[in-house]
Amino acid sequence: MTERAAYIGRIRNLARAVAASYLDSRARLGFPMAPKAWADEVIAQLNNKKAA
Repeated sequence: MTERAAYIGRIRNLARAVAASYLDSRARLGFPMAPKAWADEVIAQLNNKKAA
């Protein structure tokens, strides 16, 4: 693997971790900016994903 490819891989992994952290933080708050129906749907999906 070239140095460039390894660097891009590290950046992608970092971006994935940041996105997951952001999603978790918003879920803990109950997605306060989202419509209630959307928030409930996403929270249910996240709970199903954790249970699997």
